[in-house]
Parts: sequence; structure tokens; C-alpha cells
Amino acid sequence: MKNKIGSILSTICIFSILSQSSYAAFTIMTNFLGGAAPTNAVGGGNLQDIFEEAAGFWESIYPNDTHTLTLDYSWATLGSGTLGQHLFQSEGGTPNRETAGVINFDNSEDVVFFLDSTPGDDAEYGNANAVFRNFGAGLLNTGYILSDPTGSAIGNFDLFSIALHEIGHALGLSSGNSSFQNERGDNDIDVQSPRPYAGSVLPIDDTTAHINVSIPESLMQPFSSAGERKLIDTLSILAIAEISELDPYFPDYTVIPEPANITLIFIAVLTLGCFRKKQLKSS
Repeated sequence: MKNKIGSILSTICIFSILSQSSYAAFTIMTNFLGGAAPTNAVGGGNLQDIFEEAAGFWESIYPNDTHTLTLDYSWATLGSGTLGQHLFQSEGGTPNRETAGVINFDNSEDVVFFLDSTPGDDAEYGNANAVFRNFGAGLLNTGYILSDPTGSAIGNFDLFSIALHEIGHALGLSSGNSSFQNERGDNDIDVQSPRPYAGSVLPIDDTTAHINVSIPESLMQPFSSAGERKLIDTLSILAIAEISELDPYFPDYTVIPEPANITLIFIAVLTLGCFRKKQLKSS
């Protein structure tokens, strides 16, 4: 299983490198503001490398769009069980999209972060589970979770997953974003053509700008669990694409498996609820 997952993530790393080249049309400009890293963090990595990897991953999801998003990020004391927080700064353009934001990561040492020194691979996780659901236009991937952690990843919160989540807010799932405000009134996102899965109705938590908690496997639902890594799922990609009018690319791992395997995969992910959970926030 590790070799298979590693191959998938290697492909993603290639997209990350390409997305930061001079040919990139969809660009996330990053600026590290500093702040003291929590002294109880484990894994040997650092916030800068992890955040850059996460930004590159998201860039690869919308390769056909032209947009520049500037994100400042730092360590800060958040408290109240909050691991990460996105703060909306500005928006603009046609279509309307967030143009600048701030992302903070908690350094209160309330929990132990796993700072992966090689966030582009899956070496610390031995199992992968994908979940698929139908929201009106066919089965789509709602979560991709790496579990069975080893070493420093055991029982600790994966900062790479949290960075992916917070950047996702900056891409469209934010209460400060007027495009999200216009869509959230009925507690869902209605996917329209030319986006894939047109006709799907995606459930959201309109008060916190998240995928609804009834879909716990999704990267963009509001809680994070220790001992696992969540990658970007089709549901999160599609919700953001509809809000910000983006043309999405879906990674290979989100492809629907053989029908006989879907129920088993769904059950496997739901058993992960034993991990301690902490909240992720956005504004």
C-alpha cells in the first residue's frame, strides 16, 4: 500500500513543481511572517516547507485558470482548541475571487503538531481510504485519508493537512468572500455547468464556511483528527471551483473504484472517529 500511495503523491509533487514554474497561470504567492514554532512539535520539519508544499498542491488543482492569491502566514497563539485560522483580507476580479488573506497556525502547545520534513510523500502513513457519495449527479470523492501512522505521526496533528485546509478557505470557502455569501443562503452549493458534476448539491456549514460536518471525511469539514493525513478531495475541489468559478483538475486518487469496493471503503473511513478532534476556523 505504501508504494501505491507514494506513487500517487509523487505524481502530485510533479504537479506542484510545474505549478510554480514560469508557465503557471494560477499562482499562490506566499509570505512567511514568522512567529515562534511550538516547542513540543515533532517530526523535524518546518512550517515554511510544509506551507509551500500545500500551496503548490492547490496550484496544481486549477492549472487552467489565471489568478494570483497572496497569502501571509505565521505561527500565532489562537487558543480555544483552534489549530489553524484563515483571515480574509481582499477580493476582486472577474470572476470574483479572494486576492489576499492571512493564515495563522496555533503555537499554544495545546496539542502536538507533526511537522513532516518530507510533506510531499506518505512515508509515515501505511494505509489509504477513499470515500464516495452521490449529491445528485453521480458518485464523487468526498475524502481521501491516510492512516495507520508511524513514528512521529502517531497520535499527533498533521500540519500539512491543516495547511491544505486553511488554503482551501482562501480559495473560496470563506465568510468574507462575497461569492460565498451569495451562495450559502440555502446551506448548500449548487454545482452548475461548465463545472463537472453539474446538478450536484453540496452540503455546507454556512456559518463557518466549511463542508458540513455530516461529511467528516472531507478535507474542508471543520474538524481535524490526530494520527491521520487528509488530502484534497473532489468535494472540496468542486465546492471551491463553483464559488470561485474555477476549472478543476481531480487527482488520480479521487477516481471511483470498482463498485464492489465502495461500501467497504466508506466503512473503513468512518472507523477513524476514535482520534482526538480539534477545530479549524475561517473568516
